[in-house]
Amino acid sequence: MEKLEERVKIQLQTNVSVTVPKSDVYTIDEWKAEAIKRYGEDPRKWRFRCPKCKKQWSLEEYFEIKNRGNVSDGWQECCYCDWVSYGLLGTLGDGLIVTFPEGAPAQVFNFADAEKGVKSK
Repeated sequence: MEKLEERVKIQLQTNVSVTVPKSDVYTIDEWKAEAIKRYGEDPRKWRFRCPKCKKQWSLEEYFEIKNRGNVSDGWQECCYCDWVSYGLLGTLGDGLIVTFPEGAPAQVFNFADAEKGVKSK
C-alpha cells in the first residue's frame, strides 16, 4: 500500500485556505535556495510554469514580454495567458506555497522543470 504524504492546511494572503502536500510548502529562504540550485544565482534566469497553459518562462522573458512588473510578478503571473496564482483558482493544484517571516503565505507557480510535489535533492 502506498504511503500518503502528510498534508497541511494553509491560510493564504488572499484569505483562502488550501490543503496541500507538506512538500509543496517552502519558507522564502528555502524557495530561493531551491531556485538557485535549479537555475543559478541570477533571479532573471529562474524559470516557472503556468498551471493553465503549461508554457514556461524565465523572469528575464517575463519582463521582456510584459514590459513591467516586480520580480515577484514573474512567479505569480503568466506572461502568455494572464493566469495569476493569486486569483480565485490559484495554481490549480500545480504550484507551491511560499511562507514569509511576516505576512501571510502566497501561492506561486511551480518551477518549470519540477515534477509535482518533488523537491530537487
